Amino acid sequence: MKKIIGLYGCSNSGKTTTLNLLIELLGEKGYGDAPITISNHRGKKIVITPGGDEDDVIKNNIEAFEKAEGDILVTATRTTGQTTGYLSNYAKENSVKITWIKKNYAVIRTDLVNQAQAEDIKAVIDSIIDEWDK
Repeated sequence: MKKIIGLYGCSNSGKTTTLNLLIELLGEKGYGDAPITISNHRGKKIVITPGGDEDDVIKNNIEAFEKAEGDILVTATRTTGQTTGYLSNYAKENSVKITWIKKNYAVIRTDLVNQAQAEDIKAVIDSIIDEWDK
């Protein structure tokens, strides 16, 4: 069973920052838009792709997920349009369920908002793994 978590929001809303913080929570170092594979988080392979505001980037993210033979893909997308459409079509064609998470916004203290959302996404990942382990 595979799963996708799509963090969606408009450009410059902190999606990449939030996903790089998630990567750090899972014990690796995030590098901008570069996909990172967490080889063993509770026995599962998690692929996190912080970039995703363009159609070509989403396609490369899916390729990275498939190449890594990941269990869970966490990726950034725009709110609507080609990036969400491409991800939705991939999920439908491959019988993969998507959990959509809206990017939280803040005018001040964005660092706290991004950190809290990264922790929330980690909790979602852990709950997915808990369900699989039942």
